[in-house]
Amino acid sequence: MKKRGLLYIGIILGTVLIIILTNIMMRNSYIKSVEVNIIYPTKDRIILKQEIENDLTKHFGVFTKQKRKQIEVNTVKLYLEDKNFVEQASVSISITGVLKISVTQRSAIARVYNRRNETFYIDKNMCILKSENGKAADVVVVSGNITDTVKSTIDSVKNKQMFEIFTLATLINNDSILKYQIDQIVRKDTDYILIPKIGEYDIALGGKTDWEDELIRLHYLYKKAFIKNGWEKYSHIDLRFKNQVVCTRK
Repeated sequence: MKKRGLLYIGIILGTVLIIILTNIMMRNSYIKSVEVNIIYPTKDRIILKQEIENDLTKHFGVFTKQKRKQIEVNTVKLYLEDKNFVEQASVSISITGVLKISVTQRSAIARVYNRRNETFYIDKNMCILKSENGKAADVVVVSGNITDTVKSTIDSVKNKQMFEIFTLATLINNDSILKYQIDQIVRKDTDYILIPKIGEYDIALGGKTDWEDELIRLHYLYKKAFIKNGWEKYSHIDLRFKNQVVCTRK
């Protein structure tokens, strides 16, 4: 029994020693290659793979000239997640020495122009995103009487105007018909006007408590009435009356 016990102890110690030596060898081995993957939840392409690769090289140096132990994967992850339009990132090193980087782009739902000459995007999580030079997301454009300015995330109490805009843009973006029909949102005092992508007419909305009901009526107006009668005959659509849609002919 003594010999068998010593044998087991020897096997365990040997295994532990092999693991330690293997880990030391791996940590001192160089990164063989880098794989960067961009995940796009929508059709917009704001974050580009080449730009991410160039930015990482500029900030951290060439990864393939570095040993595994020199790369702090969590530091790289946090650096990426601090970038504009990046929702989340994952960074890992495979057993074979491949540095794997995955970046998920944020989903913008509206582009806002306020009275302070500021332009920015709102994403689905109420985050404020800076406009990127030469790049634009295909989302509804919001303008008009907007004085709110937000640096990072919308506060539903402190940023009442922006929270209203976020709520309305979300309802439109989540509707299978309206997200492709509505081009602009214009804020007029407490009311809002919608401008469609096609047709010379506008759509009046009332207070925010009625938006869901109003947009349901607008959804079926597009789905049924406009398909049958067309929208070119009208100059104004008013949804502010309960259970009604008032259409003004040209």
